Amino acid sequence: MPTPIGHSLAGYAIYLAFQRERPHKLREVILCIFLANIPDLDYLPGFLIGYPNYFHHGISHSIGFAVFCGLMGMSYSKWLMKEDIIKGFLFFSGNYFSHIFLDFFCADDSIPYGEKLLWPFSNNYYISPITLFAGVHKSNLSSDFIISLFNLYNLYAIFIELMILLPIVICIWYWIDDCRSV
Repeated sequence: MPTPIGHSLAGYAIYLAFQRERPHKLREVILCIFLANIPDLDYLPGFLIGYPNYFHHGISHSIGFAVFCGLMGMSYSKWLMKEDIIKGFLFFSGNYFSHIFLDFFCADDSIPYGEKLLWPFSNNYYISPITLFAGVHKSNLSSDFIISLFNLYNLYAIFIELMILLPIVICIWYWIDDCRSV
């Protein structure tokens, strides 16, 4: 799985693609970053039972949950923001799915390999044969999980994420500027 930095960059890229106005709306940027990182909240129940990875890459890393997030976004868009519900669905599910998409292309060194990508249609785990992102090295025990995240390998993983995702963010940024000037 990529780090929260990689997932946050993906969320910001999606924000840029949807938001054609400047200045940025900080609340929406934070929402995108939060949505792009939500699937990793599946660490919390595992953390509470002593094994943070126990529920990781389960159904929270699936198309089914991305659609659910989009449906919740439709409600948010309709009643709170008075926005188009289709745009709300795409905005919320797209940000959520960005996490799943990045994880699909990430090295995974723990069993079961991959994620339940096609849940609820399949309980199989899927992972790309092409690895773009380095996996995160971390402990399987709650007692040293947090401290185990701070190592040189994970710094290398962040570097790879920046090399792949920052150019995408920059290209979208300039593409939006070009669209506005026309």
